[in-house]
Amino acid sequence: MWRKNLFLILSFILIVSFLSHCLPPRYFPKADQKALQNALELYHQGKQEPALAAFKSFTARFPQSTYLSEALFYIGIIYRQKKEPGKALEYFNQSLRYSPPVQLQGQIYKQAGLSYSQLKAYQGAIKYYKKALHMSSRPEEKGEISLLLGRSYQKMGNSSQALKEYLRALKYKPGVELMTRAKDGLINLILEISNTNELVPLKEEKDLAEETRGYVYYRLAELYFSHHEHEAARKALQEYNRLFPTHPYQEKATTLLRKIDELILSISQSYTDRIGCILPLSGKYGPIGQKILNGIKLAFLTASIPAGKGEYRLVVKDSGTIPQKVMSALEALATQEKVLAVIGPVLDEELKSVTPIAAKYHIALVSPSAADGARLQPNPYIFRTIPNIRQWGRQMADFAIKKLYLTTLAILYPYTPYGTQLKDSFSERVVELGGNISKIVSYKAASSDLATELRDLVGYGSSGLSPQSIFLPEDYYGLRLIAPQLAYYLANQVVLLSCCYKEPPPLGDIKRGGLEGAIFMVEFFLSSTDPKIKVFVDSFKKTFGIEPDYWAALGYDAANIIFHILQQYTVQNRESVKDLLLGIKYFSGVTGRITFLPDGTAEKTPFILKIEGGRFVQLN
Repeated sequence: MWRKNLFLILSFILIVSFLSHCLPPRYFPKADQKALQNALELYHQGKQEPALAAFKSFTARFPQSTYLSEALFYIGIIYRQKKEPGKALEYFNQSLRYSPPVQLQGQIYKQAGLSYSQLKAYQGAIKYYKKALHMSSRPEEKGEISLLLGRSYQKMGNSSQALKEYLRALKYKPGVELMTRAKDGLINLILEISNTNELVPLKEEKDLAEETRGYVYYRLAELYFSHHEHEAARKALQEYNRLFPTHPYQEKATTLLRKIDELILSISQSYTDRIGCILPLSGKYGPIGQKILNGIKLAFLTASIPAGKGEYRLVVKDSGTIPQKVMSALEALATQEKVLAVIGPVLDEELKSVTPIAAKYHIALVSPSAADGARLQPNPYIFRTIPNIRQWGRQMADFAIKKLYLTTLAILYPYTPYGTQLKDSFSERVVELGGNISKIVSYKAASSDLATELRDLVGYGSSGLSPQSIFLPEDYYGLRLIAPQLAYYLANQVVLLSCCYKEPPPLGDIKRGGLEGAIFMVEFFLSSTDPKIKVFVDSFKKTFGIEPDYWAALGYDAANIIFHILQQYTVQNRESVKDLLLGIKYFSGVTGRITFLPDGTAEKTPFILKIEGGRFVQLN
């Protein structure tokens, strides 16, 4: 009997032994907790290597534990602390595969982001920081992650996004220590930014501390100074001194302001009797340049010289056809000839290319014909005597409503940038003055048959009223094609308004064009009864043997604007020329009354003409 019992006992032992090798190991429910707790105690005691061994032992002993992801997470942290971010990322990714609790998942994303940052792989860091931010719920933690995002964007050179993240970190108010770190990061970023357009909005940012805002003003001044925009730099520093009298950078600001003032004084020194001129005297635009030069020369010949002063000297440079030539011409006029001011350049692209040079040498440029100011960066040294296109539309609307007493107008315009701008400015001004726009109809440029468009224009428009006048912003040749068709459909019952031209066309074109009664604007009217224009025309014919045209008139006015301030005021340097030009109001030129606006563009009163009996009659 005992032999049988012994056999059963031995058999049980063998079965248990066999099963223990075939099935996964089992452990008491709290054994894994205790092992993890021991590893955590080692970690928090700063015993890095023993802790790492303990966590690794845990993962080997308890591969089915619900705490496995936490153990892998801490292994990753230790490797990151050991400056082995590659290994750290391996364990963080393993930890994520074991479905960690939501709170731990956010921490894993954050630590993975820090590991990518150690590897200088900031795009990867940003990816994980964004995930961590999404998982986070505590303001302090959100603030810290936003700060980390800001630093990553800053390292990548994306200063605009870095600014957003630093400001977001501040909005979370994450505590004193993190707030200080966010503020310091923001200040460092501000002092690194190299684009003024990114800094200017920060002047009004509500979430910036006053001291931080002071760095914005100082950095703006530094950037303006480095770009040779000395006036803008001086203004930024003056604002800085007024708003932040106890700022940490006060001493630096004072030093920079003194340097700017000394530089401006040095650069502004010039001969007070020398005026420069840059014109295209060769190449495609040579004929136009020569006409403008003749107008300028006449202004020099007829200029009144104040008592005690010698004659003015004109220094002419040819801008030719090469873009670089106009830049070298201005450099030479500013540094070698030391001229007081410059007339020119005449082309939009030329003026755009020399804008930085004008700011660098504080030399005012008065362009007689460059018109497209919209493409120029703001610059206090650039002046243009040609108005913006939109002004013509508004001025024609003023005349129609205020002088002709028209109340209902229609618009027929070519679908071109020129036509669209005039349509917009005319209609806006009519509505501002209380008038009605009955209908607006467009047509393709260079169209010769507008029957469909004109039928659409006839009759009652959207206002319920028939138009008293039609505004047609076309050139002369387009106007000649369209005017007879207008007469057919409208039986000459409406006033035709058009604008704006350099000067009236030949009378023969007018008589053939069916334009009787049409009203339009011109910049120069050779036959004007204005005494100053008669003097200009007579003097020009006597000097050059031909009648002046629009281009000569522009050159004459540009030069006389400069002579006006030289005769009226004591001018000591270039800076004072710029300041006095900004004060020009209602200068009476042969191309109209000219006022310079704060941005250097001209507001000019054109000549308004009506065709009566095949002749031009001036209405203003």
